[in-house]
Amino acid sequence: MEHYPDALKDFTYHLNKKMDNRDRFYYKQLVMELPLDNSGCYIDVDATGKILTFTYEGVKPLPDIPAGIIPVEALRRDVQSKLDFELTVTHVANFLFDIEKEGLRLVYEPVSGNEKYKADEMQPTFKFQREDDEVPETYQPLPVFKLNAEHIPNEEIIGITPGMEIIREVDMGEELGIVWRDQGWDVPKKGKTMNDFFKQQTESTVKSFISKATGKVLRFAWFYERTGSLNLSRNECYPIAIRFLRDVIPEFYPYLQQVVRDDEGELSKKESFVFSIHNGHGISVESEIIMVAVNRSTGFVDYYSGPTIELEELKQLPKEAEISEEEAVASYLDHLDFELAWEYDYDQESQKLIYTPCEKSSRTQIRYIDAITGEVIVEKD
Repeated sequence: MEHYPDALKDFTYHLNKKMDNRDRFYYKQLVMELPLDNSGCYIDVDATGKILTFTYEGVKPLPDIPAGIIPVEALRRDVQSKLDFELTVTHVANFLFDIEKEGLRLVYEPVSGNEKYKADEMQPTFKFQREDDEVPETYQPLPVFKLNAEHIPNEEIIGITPGMEIIREVDMGEELGIVWRDQGWDVPKKGKTMNDFFKQQTESTVKSFISKATGKVLRFAWFYERTGSLNLSRNECYPIAIRFLRDVIPEFYPYLQQVVRDDEGELSKKESFVFSIHNGHGISVESEIIMVAVNRSTGFVDYYSGPTIELEELKQLPKEAEISEEEAVASYLDHLDFELAWEYDYDQESQKLIYTPCEKSSRTQIRYIDAITGEVIVEKD
């Protein structure tokens, strides 16, 4: 604190957080008894009272005070009028959500009605957006195939040729990373830059990741430029990608659907196909994306990223909701509250007083309603 000897005189003690080996004390500029965003400072203190770190964020200009503030009940009525849910399967993790047991869940996810509001306007200012909301997409079922029951060696799946050798294996916990390169490849002289290092590690290689539990290929990528005489269209590349999935993950094939996006177009060298997983009854597994990229000049698969979930866990999950959407809406509204806080608007370069939806007890965002148990799943603080 020697660089800011008068820092604390401008700020008011706000709160402290217990951390692994320290307590963090926050001092903030308070306006309407609420801290200004990115203002003040915080101090980390260990159990002996020793100051470990001091971080100074500064004194901020005083914001304009709204002439009036909308009552929370008016916000609740607005949310109730537009609240909509989507039934989905998702993996809830302990480090993200306040839950006892992590794993796959069949849940209702709010897709509207979870917006932030300016304190003096009923018009929502910001919607909590999912990653897949930005690009419109539809789902297309895959053609019916007789599934392949034969075991295909990993080298054949990846496309490794007899003239290649393993140059590196890395134990990555649950995965094994394996890197191939042509035998006799001319290793360039070691450079001094980070770019030189990455070039030596990656150029003309094939990188793969193998499950140590099953021995199966999880994903691979060719950094070796393969060229051929073909000039395949997207329609001609599609059956190649489909046969690849049928052969590599036949157990998942009945649960796959193609993701068709409005922004799709032909690429210069590769055609990429994206697939998602459903539960067998048309309900998608959130954030579970499979990708296959086909080289247009060779017809070979140059990139593959497979499923990350366990199929048996998906099969054991109930296929249909046991509580209705109306019950989920009622539960959401019963737990809904709003947190009033100053947030910095980078476009207008000023502080704005904002209502953020939260759960009454935890004061964190409501992410899902469990479609089987009715549990309200909230983010961790």
